[in-house]
Formats: sequence, structure tokens, C-alpha cells
Amino acid sequence: MTASPPSSRLADLGSTLTESFYRGLDRRAILEAIRAQSAGDGGRTLSAVWGIRDEAVLRRFEKLGLTPETVAAISLTPLVLVAWANGSVDEKERAAVLEAAESYELTPGDASHSILQGRLTEKPDRDLLETWRSYVRTLAAALDGETLGIVRREIMDRAHRVAEASGGVLGMGSKISRAERAILGHLERELS
Repeated sequence: MTASPPSSRLADLGSTLTESFYRGLDRRAILEAIRAQSAGDGGRTLSAVWGIRDEAVLRRFEKLGLTPETVAAISLTPLVLVAWANGSVDEKERAAVLEAAESYELTPGDASHSILQGRLTEKPDRDLLETWRSYVRTLAAALDGETLGIVRREIMDRAHRVAEASGGVLGMGSKISRAERAILGHLERELS
């Protein structure tokens, strides 16, 4: 038995990841928002969803057959996992997470912002981290070192911002909780 090619394996894992990530959300509305946003971005759907403007990275994603739904799940899952790390997301934390998201250009009305809002309202299934891990391992093997480095920086920078935005007590102590640090550690290892 031969192993399936990376793009075939990515497609299979991508289906599993998107099913896990979008479970309970209105996928039709999300896809319409992605299409509308990409129309305003010169048709660059992956750029509109991910926020990465590096043409080489976008071409590599397109060559691997990544769908906008999957790209959103890849990039937003870490934010969602960090936000839910302590078991719940209260209104203050939700506002802080969305504010942090806006600081790196996920603005209200964007498809990714809408998806993130939905995931902050409804707790994702327990299997989301493991599904994301499986996908990212396969994606990392298919990417060159430079592209993987860009993806790692984007994901980890955003995840750290979310953790910092939601932590701390009265501005004192560590802004990142132990549970958030654990999730960040898992994410970092998978992207290495």
C-alpha cells in the first residue's frame, strides 16, 4: 500500500478539519461572506480569509488545493483554542479577543471576523485541537521552510495576542494563564 500524495491527504484532512471547526455554525452564510470579501480583494479569496499578502505563500496554498474554508479553519483554530483554554469565554474576554483580532486586520464585516465571533459564542468540540494538529503536520511536510516560517509566525503572533488580551487580573501578574500557555506550547510544537 502506498501513501497518498500530500495534496490528497491535505484534502482529506481539510474536510475533517472544516467539519470539526464549523460544526454548529452557519457554513452557507460563512461561504457567502468569504466570497463577498474576496470579490473586494481582487478575487484573492485566500488572502481575504487569511490576511497574508505574501504572493509566494498564497500561490503555494493554491497549488496545494487549500480551500478558503480550510484556510480560515487553519488560521482561526489557534485563536479559538486559546480563547477557550480556561473553559469559557465571557463577554469581557470575547471583546478583548475580537479587539486583538482587529489589531491584525480582522475587522467587523470580514468573513474571518464573523467566523471567529461564532466560535467564541459556541464552544468547539474537544477533537478540534487534534484535528488541527493532524492537518498542520501534513501541511508542514508539504511546505518549504520559508513558507512554513511565515505561517508559523502569523499563527503564533495572533495566538499570543489573543492570550495576552484575555489574561491578567487588574493589569497585574502574567497576562497569559497556565492553560493558555499549555495551548500555545502545543501550537508551537506542531508548527515546528
